[in-house]
Amino acid sequence: MYWNIGVLYYCGVTIGESAVSLRTITNFIQSLREYQDKTGIDLFDLEFKGLVKNHIEIFKVNTKIARTDSTQIATNVCAYNRLQLQIEAVKRVYRVFDEADRVFVFTVNPNYVKYEADNYVSMLKTEDIPDEFQKIGQSYLGMINHFGAKYADTTEWQMFMRIFQEQFIVEDSNTDDPTITIKPYCDKQSDDIRAIDDTEATLRYKSGVNHLGFVANLVETADPEADLNLICDTTLCQNNVSDGRMLLNSIDDLVTDRLTDLKEIHNDRGYGGPELDKKLEQYSINSVQTGIKGVKCEASMFVEKVDDAYFVTCVANQRVACKVLEKSYKAAFDPSICSSCQKIGVCPVKRLKRKDEYVYYMRSNDLSKRLRLSYINTIPRNRRSLRSGIEATVRQFKCKTKAGKSRLRGLYRHKLWFTILALAINVQRIYNYNRGVSKKRKRDHSLFFMFNILTLFEVIHTLWSNLLCISGVKSCKIVFHLPGMQL
Repeated sequence: MYWNIGVLYYCGVTIGESAVSLRTITNFIQSLREYQDKTGIDLFDLEFKGLVKNHIEIFKVNTKIARTDSTQIATNVCAYNRLQLQIEAVKRVYRVFDEADRVFVFTVNPNYVKYEADNYVSMLKTEDIPDEFQKIGQSYLGMINHFGAKYADTTEWQMFMRIFQEQFIVEDSNTDDPTITIKPYCDKQSDDIRAIDDTEATLRYKSGVNHLGFVANLVETADPEADLNLICDTTLCQNNVSDGRMLLNSIDDLVTDRLTDLKEIHNDRGYGGPELDKKLEQYSINSVQTGIKGVKCEASMFVEKVDDAYFVTCVANQRVACKVLEKSYKAAFDPSICSSCQKIGVCPVKRLKRKDEYVYYMRSNDLSKRLRLSYINTIPRNRRSLRSGIEATVRQFKCKTKAGKSRLRGLYRHKLWFTILALAINVQRIYNYNRGVSKKRKRDHSLFFMFNILTLFEVIHTLWSNLLCISGVKSCKIVFHLPGMQL
């Protein structure tokens, strides 16, 4: 039996009835994916957000402070080098050819069909690699000219053509003898195909490591005095999307639906930029950033806004008002203090010799950035390190993966997996909260959480699928009861 009896009982399935099969789950996920592709609506994400909104209202969760962070999720694929990828594409498209066309491909180059891609590449010598790229490029060109649009409707041929366009450069294509060369590595894009089995995965270089897969972003409440904080939003994108862009795409829905009282959001150096600053300012949300990108100044300027005026405080605690210029702001400091300051050599203040002034210029475009970086100094010390707490939440998502590598492929399945995990973590927190287990004492992981939590939600998927079929594939709400809680 695939399912835990306790999970089935709580979901209303009595012993003796037909058990849910794995095929039902697979078909249901496929139906969700097709519905999203058709309408652009992620039904499961809508249900997750609805549950979170209800939990916030029921348990009166404080939503004035939140924190956010992102993490890399590696997809479950083999990492090919460029030659292996090109050979594997030939092997995959070979499978959809009819018998006569297979004979043609085998005649052109039997080694690409006969051997596995990694085995064939391992038999080559280093000096043979450039010639092999030229050889397989000619094979690609020959197959394209021979078959034309015969297999254009198959996904394998579409992937074959995409790899050809991403990997090769064809010169004099209108002549009878075109020249084909391998595209330089510097011309490759992050969203080029890197793995045959997951064409949606992208490549990102971060902290000295290449990451192939996706990037996930999560937002949770962060009241330092509360015993219950909940994950309010999850976003999963191709990993060439910046952290700030993911938060920017989510902030409207967050503020208007779940975090309606949000006044302060804690993040790291990846969350910045004029667009995000403008959006947060629109909702009167202060961004508490715990780091900056680039070189850190040894004598940073602290900028604050008081009513409609801006003030700058230097490392020597000089606080002066800024004068508004045409395209910038100017702060003039006391020459007697600046001339004797030990930090004058690294200070961004400039000395005007003709007027004997020490001034600091700040462009209008940089004003929101300076305010964001300075805001952390205005809040109490016990709130300045709130962001670090979300690292433990990220660990809960990735603790069952193999060094951050999931068991899934494809963007949608990763989205579904990440949302289910967020829901499971919220349920665990509510369960401990209802049992009176505070955040300062050991969590209780017994009883309900000894069951397979993912299996539970897969069963909920099936029940929900039946409701969707009855209601004509419309969003619905599921309510079920567990000891001490209501979801």
